[in-house]
Amino acid sequence: MQFSSQITDVLRMDLARGLICRWFVLVLTMMLVGGLHPLAANAQVVTTVAGDGTYGFADGTGTAAQFKYPTGVAVQGDSLFVADGSNDRIRMIILSTREVTTVAGGTEGFLDGTGTAARFNFPAGVAVQGDSLFVADLFNHRIRKIILSTQEVTTVAGGTEGFLDGTGTAARFDHPRGVAVQGDSLFVADRDNNRIRKIILST
Repeated sequence: MQFSSQITDVLRMDLARGLICRWFVLVLTMMLVGGLHPLAANAQVVTTVAGDGTYGFADGTGTAAQFKYPTGVAVQGDSLFVADGSNDRIRMIILSTREVTTVAGGTEGFLDGTGTAARFNFPAGVAVQGDSLFVADLFNHRIRKIILSTQEVTTVAGGTEGFLDGTGTAARFDHPRGVAVQGDSLFVADRDNNRIRKIILST
């Protein structure tokens, strides 16, 4: 796909997967291009925040960083969190400096743990609230939580493919794709079950 950062009447972006609003800035996640582009809502000017447009993995600043199928974003303050799907990582971009670092993950699989010792299998969606970052772990059929101050990764719910309401790991999801958090409620787009699920975080 050809992409240029310019004013245009029509923005052609293949498989744009996520959209969030922070003041007057829109951030679209590109699934087929390994770059994140902030779109000024009143100007239609697209610039690249991070990623060089090629598949790969590299922490770094701005276009020196690389992503592979980034599919979800969540913003809090000066931090933009990215579900870097095919890299099986959760990444963080400091918006003021465009510095990209890895928060957790790096090896495909499933494992709770701290930082890069934890494992994901295509993290697809993220939501942030305070010190907690929630992750829709697509092919693990799980909802995960990262404590940002310690980078500790735990499982909130799920683990077996299917459908079942229940508590914690007794519940079942089928490829959870997206998450959103409000107060004590975490909402899950349970893709292949065609359901929106709710997790009460205090139970």
